Amino acid sequence: MKPLSPNLADARDNKLAHKLRANGVKNALRIVIECRHGHDGVVPLSLGLALQEQESDGQNIFGADTNAPFTHLPVTKARVLKLVEHVHAGGVSNGVGPLQLTFISFIEEANRDGGAWLPAVNIATGLGIVAGHVKQHGVRGGLATYNGGNPQSRKGLNYAGQVIKRQERFHKLIETV
Repeated sequence: MKPLSPNLADARDNKLAHKLRANGVKNALRIVIECRHGHDGVVPLSLGLALQEQESDGQNIFGADTNAPFTHLPVTKARVLKLVEHVHAGGVSNGVGPLQLTFISFIEEANRDGGAWLPAVNIATGLGIVAGHVKQHGVRGGLATYNGGNPQSRKGLNYAGQVIKRQERFHKLIETV
């Protein structure tokens, strides 16, 4: 999913982003724009923030999937393209960027929309995918599907619980803005 224009940000968006940045949140304005102006309102801002924190704490790095290349290295275009080749040759994928796009179809979607290595594209793609899963399975099942590929997987449901717990904290942080 292509990122929404930064010109969509209004005064409240900028105020929210400022407060979030003051509290250490990376990519604050991008997440505010995507959550408040995209995805049919399916992904509330608190959930988008919690998802990014759970996945990478906002860092544009690779994950640490077992036997995957580039563990915890900065994401670059060259590395993402090498990862795609590696997966198509039968290798293991790895999480990419702020929302840790891991399934090859997610990475390729982001690449088609400008590049999984770009935080704005990575975030827009990840939140768009989560929105689709949430529409289909509800919040808990949608998060479980994003992480584990199945709305009922034990691993995915555990992950969903962790994200929802983080979401509560972000909800309290932003409710006063």
